Amino acid sequence: MNLKSAFTELQAKVIDTQQKVKLADIQIEQLNRTKKHAHLTDTEIMTLVDETNMYEGITGVWYYLQICEVVNSSAQNESQVEPLTNAIISYKLCFLREMCSCRVLDEP
Repeated sequence: MNLKSAFTELQAKVIDTQQKVKLADIQIEQLNRTKKHAHLTDTEIMTLVDETNMYEGITGVWYYLQICEVVNSSAQNESQVEPLTNAIISYKLCFLREMCSCRVLDEP
């Protein structure tokens, strides 16, 4: 009976780890979309004339910004995405290692 409970616990751990890996994949995909969106926004803003009025909505209030401020803000946001992506990838690798070690124990 003890062996059966250990096997059940191991299966639960593998399932939990698989869910964590899926969540990490979703988060990485979302961050990549955010980065791509910021890049596309930058390229579109660069095509505008310098006299174009730009506004940013923050908590329901619209603020007037110069184009250079918008580009700097977007570049800053884009640079913050990369470390987050790298951190999530490292967590994912840890989860995968954990899952592989559970599978090794699972095999007869």
